[in-house]
Amino acid sequence: MAEATKPAEGTKPAEGTKPAEDAKPARSARPARRTDKLNLPALLDAVRILSPSRDSGVHGEEHWRRVAMNGLYLADEVGADPVMVVLFGLFHDSMRFNDFHDSQHGTRAAFLACCLNEQLLGLPEAQMDVLYTACAEHSGGRPTDDMTIGACWDADRLDICRLGDAVDIRLMSTVPGRTLGAQRRAQELLETTPSWEEVFTRLKDGE
Repeated sequence: MAEATKPAEGTKPAEGTKPAEDAKPARSARPARRTDKLNLPALLDAVRILSPSRDSGVHGEEHWRRVAMNGLYLADEVGADPVMVVLFGLFHDSMRFNDFHDSQHGTRAAFLACCLNEQLLGLPEAQMDVLYTACAEHSGGRPTDDMTIGACWDADRLDICRLGDAVDIRLMSTVPGRTLGAQRRAQELLETTPSWEEVFTRLKDGE
């Protein structure tokens, strides 16, 4: 099946375009973390400036940080790429125009990541493809067998507790993400949302 296709550099995706619902990403290998190539403070500043949703109480920056931290826990448990889950946490909801129906927000977030890659991320094409697919398809409501993308999506779905809703384990891609332990941990992160410094420190400590 076809994967979501990221745009050529400098090209904006066509209006109304969305990834095929039956797209199935290939399983990705876990690379070295390589955080030395990331300009994390500058990247964070850029996304904050460009994001229309950063101050949202539902899909804003506190949610991004919890998704990133949930993702790091899951990445350790399933062997996923921890850099990707942190970047997914930062980007995935950053281009929402509202807290309700915005079907193209994931594609816009993926495009933003592509635009910032050369100067601030420095990701090789394979990792950029994974990040693009994770962002563009994250609200599709289906699981995946790619453990890095699965850790990203499960990390987002675990934070559904912020709305007072229970996790639907049928939508979870990873075995650890389906556990009560992961759900309790997500609830604890909701009560004490980590800072970006804590997220980045946990990422770097695992190198």
